[in-house]
Amino acid sequence: MPVPPIFQPELPARAIAYLADHPRRNMWVGAPRSDDTDRGARGSFNEKSHDKDPVLWMSLHRRELVGGLAAAGALCAAALRVGRG
Repeated sequence: MPVPPIFQPELPARAIAYLADHPRRNMWVGAPRSDDTDRGARGSFNEKSHDKDPVLWMSLHRRELVGGLAAAGALCAAALRVGRG
């Protein structure tokens, strides 16, 4: 049995397609395996596998996340200045 969490094959495929259009030096996708056996796209653990990965989502949307965090920080700073004034 693979070490959980187990992901559907579409997740790394989505990351690979994204990297083809948005080249970057480094992106984590999956983990290396020491077993070279081909178990097919949907192995015996299909029922236990996930089709969503929050880490991959954050990696694909990092600009939006950084922009949102920067905006939230600016609003907090502005609120603190107004409260002191």
